Amino acid sequence: MTCMRNDMMKEAAVMFVDPDWIISSHSVLKKFNLASVHSTQLNFKATFTLAITRTDICHALVGYFDVSFMAHCSNPFHFSSSPVEEQTHWKQTLFHLYEPIAVKAGDMLSGTFHCGKLKNERRSLEITIEIQHFEGNSATPSLTRNYCYILR
Repeated sequence: MTCMRNDMMKEAAVMFVDPDWIISSHSVLKKFNLASVHSTQLNFKATFTLAITRTDICHALVGYFDVSFMAHCSNPFHFSSSPVEEQTHWKQTLFHLYEPIAVKAGDMLSGTFHCGKLKNERRSLEITIEIQHFEGNSATPSLTRNYCYILR
């Protein structure tokens, strides 16, 4: 089963996430102007910082998107696929951590999120996440981990 588990952990999961699973603040990774975005902009690198809001075990990071149509619209429109907003048919993306991280309220998870198209599959993404865990007010991370995922 370990061999099978390792293969599954490399694949990001698309599913509905229970809002009760959320144990941190959120961080915006990237904003796109849908009227002018070019496919080359979809390969990006972003930093993030998440403030832990309750003591728990962090098993995954959750990805979702917000969409706003405001400019030049007679009826501005906004919706979110966030797990804490009203559920739509859009699900969230779950990036399972190979090794869960024990966190306490007040800790920080910081890192870098790399997103790029998978070379052999034009509709798939390769995502690399580096995470650093900072305990309390410490300026030195207690651990650093790197994770790689494919999102199909």
